[in-house]
Amino acid sequence: MSYIWVFGDGGYDAGSKPYHIYANASNTDLIAYSVELLIRDKNGCEYREVVNSMIYVRRKPDVDFTTDQNVFCITSAAPDDRISQIMYSKNE
Repeated sequence: MSYIWVFGDGGYDAGSKPYHIYANASNTDLIAYSVELLIRDKNGCEYREVVNSMIYVRRKPDVDFTTDQNVFCITSAAPDDRISQIMYSKNE
């Protein structure tokens, strides 16, 4: 079987375990992407599945701070009651 994943932002990958990084380069707080999977079996039959608004990408936060620590983590409750975790690694 062969697999083709189409990620809705122009990116794609092949295989049963896809890998993709989404970028949110706009000023939009949240972008929804649909994901499409195309499968071709050993007989040449093709199957297609689309899941609309499957992936949500938030814009990168604006960060402005100073620290003398090399690595630290911040965990907090987001406004919608989900947990958000941020890890910062200082590059020197």
